[in-house]
Amino acid sequence: MREQKYLVLLLFLLLLSSCGKKQKNIFDFSTKKEIYKVSKFDLGFVKQVKVEKVKFGNKLTWSKFNFESKDQKVQFVGYNVYRLARSGILPKKALNKRPIMGCFFLDRKSLFKKRDVEFKDFLYTVVPVFNVDGRQVNGLLSSIVVVK
Repeated sequence: MREQKYLVLLLFLLLLSSCGKKQKNIFDFSTKKEIYKVSKFDLGFVKQVKVEKVKFGNKLTWSKFNFESKDQKVQFVGYNVYRLARSGILPKKALNKRPIMGCFFLDRKSLFKKRDVEFKDFLYTVVPVFNVDGRQVNGLLSSIVVVK
């Protein structure tokens, strides 16, 4: 009877001492997926970006982006349009919610947005978007265009 108490106490202490510790799996045979790396210089940039003021906002147009990749892991998805901040820094979010497939964008919100105090202009840039092995990657920035 006394030996059973010691055995139960020993088991209880072992159980208590192992609580909260993450057990290591020494037999991990899972394959780790390698991240496919690509240079932004290989992806390219959008050319001939133009902006004009129209009745309903600012209309941006650009030439069609021709991209052919030898690697099937890199696919062209569309374009993102950015309105640069007052400091000239590219914002984190694009003006469009999803990549644009066409070669134009109408910024209707520019009519309601306060213009930059220093430049009194709107600054825009267009960025090509790619799907690189399941990840969304932006290409190089186009030239920055200004509308007064």
